[in-house]
Amino acid sequence: MSKIVIGTLILAILIICSPFILRFFEKMYCYTFELGWLRGEKTKEEVVKKYMEGLKTGNSQTIERLIPKTHEADKEIREKIEKFQGADFSKVEIYYKETPFPAQAEIKNIKLENGETASDEISITRDCSLYPAILECKKWYLIMGTVKEGYGAVPEVPELKVPE
Repeated sequence: MSKIVIGTLILAILIICSPFILRFFEKMYCYTFELGWLRGEKTKEEVVKKYMEGLKTGNSQTIERLIPKTHEADKEIREKIEKFQGADFSKVEIYYKETPFPAQAEIKNIKLENGETASDEISITRDCSLYPAILECKKWYLIMGTVKEGYGAVPEVPELKVPE
């Protein structure tokens, strides 16, 4: 009889303490996320580097890992890989447009197989939706399909004048 009572008490304590235990592990996960121990790109430059690596090798999975799971950009990725298949990336120039959010990167001087020179524009953003308490989000993503070739740069935001 005492084993049943002890077992019931232990089970009751675990049920009562489970939110605290789960919160502890959630804080540990966020802490490791903040320190950059989890897999992820720490800078927008790393995202562009991995994106170009995916284009060079024709590996769509490398690029797909840079895109949020909720975003459907398979068609856009396939089109870009087909376009840049066999291209020469040795003399590529990368320019980053500094905007508050998201950042835009332009990759110029991509030599295509047919001898033409092409460029590519991508938009890069941080994923802060899952971890709003973290001041500086560490995970960066591509936003595919929103910035396309031939479109102009994102317009500048005019500075607000403070009345004196």
